[in-house]
Amino acid sequence: MGRDRASTNSWGRRGSVLAIGFAALALTIGGFLSAAGADEVTDPGTVPTSAVTTPPTDPPADDPGSSNEPTDAPADDGPEATTTTTISADDGPSAQKSSPPPAAPTETTSALDVDAAGPLNIPLNNATAEVGTDCPADGQTYWHFVTSPNNNHSVFVTFHLNLGDGIHDISTWVPNGSQNDNVFVLVPGGYTLTSLVKTGSNADANWDGEKKPATKFQLSHLCPGTQSIGDLVVTKVVSGTPGQDEGFPFTVEVDCTLNDSPVTVPDSPFTFTAAGDSPHTFSGIAAGALCTVEETDNGGADQVLITYQGGAGNVTIVQGGQVSATVTNVFNEEGTGSLQITKTVLGDPAGTDGYPFTVHVECTDDPNDPYNLTFNVQAPGPQTITGIPDKSICTITETDDGGAVDVDISSDQVEIVESTTAQVTVTNTFTTLEVAKIVENPPAVDTEFTVHVTCVEGDNPPSIDEDVVFTSSADGTVTPALQTFTGIPLDSTCTVEEIDPPASVTPIYDPAGAPDPGVTVDANALRVGVSVTNSFPSSGVVGSVSVTKAIGEGAAPPPESEFLVHVECTDGTGTDLTFTPDELGPKSVPVNIPEGSGTTCTVRETNVGANVKVSYSPPDADDPGFLLTVGAPTQPVTITNSFVEVDPAVVSSSAGDSAVLSSTTGVLPFTGSATEVLLKTAAWLLVLGGVAVLVARRVRRRRLIA
Repeated sequence: MGRDRASTNSWGRRGSVLAIGFAALALTIGGFLSAAGADEVTDPGTVPTSAVTTPPTDPPADDPGSSNEPTDAPADDGPEATTTTTISADDGPSAQKSSPPPAAPTETTSALDVDAAGPLNIPLNNATAEVGTDCPADGQTYWHFVTSPNNNHSVFVTFHLNLGDGIHDISTWVPNGSQNDNVFVLVPGGYTLTSLVKTGSNADANWDGEKKPATKFQLSHLCPGTQSIGDLVVTKVVSGTPGQDEGFPFTVEVDCTLNDSPVTVPDSPFTFTAAGDSPHTFSGIAAGALCTVEETDNGGADQVLITYQGGAGNVTIVQGGQVSATVTNVFNEEGTGSLQITKTVLGDPAGTDGYPFTVHVECTDDPNDPYNLTFNVQAPGPQTITGIPDKSICTITETDDGGAVDVDISSDQVEIVESTTAQVTVTNTFTTLEVAKIVENPPAVDTEFTVHVTCVEGDNPPSIDEDVVFTSSADGTVTPALQTFTGIPLDSTCTVEEIDPPASVTPIYDPAGAPDPGVTVDANALRVGVSVTNSFPSSGVVGSVSVTKAIGEGAAPPPESEFLVHVECTDGTGTDLTFTPDELGPKSVPVNIPEGSGTTCTVRETNVGANVKVSYSPPDADDPGFLLTVGAPTQPVTITNSFVEVDPAVVSSSAGDSAVLSSTTGVLPFTGSATEVLLKTAAWLLVLGGVAVLVARRVRRRRLIA
């Protein structure tokens, strides 16, 4: 009996030991998870927890690392890409990368830890920079990034760039010569040089352990590319007679900024040494830059007048085009002043409308008046009258307005002041209404369509009230394809309506309200277009809507997720489609197109959860929808789900192979992480510990009974 009791006690002790062991192991794992959990939620915009970094403070002004230019960089031959391997980028054309980075160790080195080589995660120091000339020769748009310090002992691996709508991971670039810590990153399609945001942007890099590790990376300069530049044409005008030692040469300087950063203007400053130097073209200026012109040597002029295309106080560079500015140097005789007339045209003159324009000027006490100034395409102005006696009163009218519907003279009467120039702008406004006829599945014989157009301003008689006859041939060719109306007074309402359309064919208008209440022509819409479509019936016409699901940037959804999409059309179609991460489509829904008309459809995801951003292509697929016709019976639709927080304070961390995206408002669920496995393990250990205790107690009771 004593032996049985001892055996019983032994079993009890063993069970207790097992239970305590399991519980201790579970508590240990729980402590580990608490520590790991503290690491998983970091400040907004920080790096994955697998790359623990210490955010550096901005260096003082005399610190080389604070400059936008690379420091300690070895001499290089520029952006060579001939010896590199091409790696296709998802967001744009192929980029160049010299070689794959070395494999990262299992543990990540802090950006400030100088004791061991390894992978780093370094923050972006600045998101704005000047336009530079050291750029790849392919003419595309690039950011030039360098590590700081820049000593050729680090290699970029992946850029995590905040482009305003979330973090974009980019792993391709063009090395600057042989350096991979001094590189050019192609701006993804749909984004611009100014899309980059400093907050949340960082980069992964590998450090070889020599010299100092990189603590951040910098935007050194911008490469707008040849596809993103334009020209500024500056014309020099000398008005009046320069005195002795006056006149040529004149020197002008062009200053431009893009996103509040200075832009390099090649060939500025420029000196006009003679009249034949005008006009001068400043080429290769970044598109979108705001530019002003300043004359630093005016040749002794009494006054310098600088005017810009469009009439504003500066001019914006247009991609692939030219904009203009005029610098006028005025030389007045003693006791006289000047008058400058600038011509501005708004809208699109059509046919015989437009240039030339004639401005008539009469000035009191001026023996040379009247003046008739002609503005044409070759010489659009401005024009300056000099030698007008002091205190003369000048009256300005336009005698040939080129068919404009409105003429505005900024000051129709001015007083001349000695040694100064009065400035007047004459603005001519033109309006246009364009009506297009479209015929789908045309009849086999020539068919005529009559469209009535009416334009009325207020209670005035109609400025347009006429019928337009369009003729469609058997091959669908329409004559005329487009009918243009001009001379429509501002603030007019125009109606466009087809008269007596063919039987069983309902005209389709774009915009839909063209027949009633009509379209408005005003200062905000000087050119208005209306199309009238006739879609003839065709036996057995069945269209379709093709729906494809897409997963955007951010965390991946759980594999068991379902996406429900509802397709509804005016022909009575109402269908629900189900997609999963493994089955994203496309899926097609047949749609009947009624004779002589069209079918409007909408596509909408119906079970959108929190922390999910949904976008449609085309953008209006969900509201107001799209139209299917006999001529265009199909429509592909893509619905993209991006599992990111709308809140800009995004926290990005990683655990195992899965991503966690969280913010102050919530966390996006994820599956398959190492943390989840440990949690499950701890739970099972606790269960096993409890089972061990129960078994031990039961064995003990049985032996005591025995």
